[in-house]
Amino acid sequence: MLNWLALRTAFGLPRWALIAAALLCAVLAILLMLDRIGTTAATSSKAQRDAGAASQRAQDLQTTLERTGDANAARAEIYDPGSRARYDQCLRSARTPANCQRFLPD
Repeated sequence: MLNWLALRTAFGLPRWALIAAALLCAVLAILLMLDRIGTTAATSSKAQRDAGAASQRAQDLQTTLERTGDANAARAEIYDPGSRARYDQCLRSARTPANCQRFLPD
């Protein structure tokens, strides 16, 4: 058996060297495939995180727009001279409620 491994091949190398090179190539191929699988999983995970973040940003923007609309409506109501909203707002924040009498609608 040892004589067979020690024999030279057509390339002038011992057979054990060719077998070792073939095993090394097989191990490297397996490692490259595992690395590619890990890279693909990481890329997929990153894509999913990015999609989730974009969805969250869109939802947050929608909430901001709704709150801005509500704030603008409240501001318009407070500045409406026929509304009691300005008086009510003054009562919530005034130390002396008598100072809010000037905001009562006519």
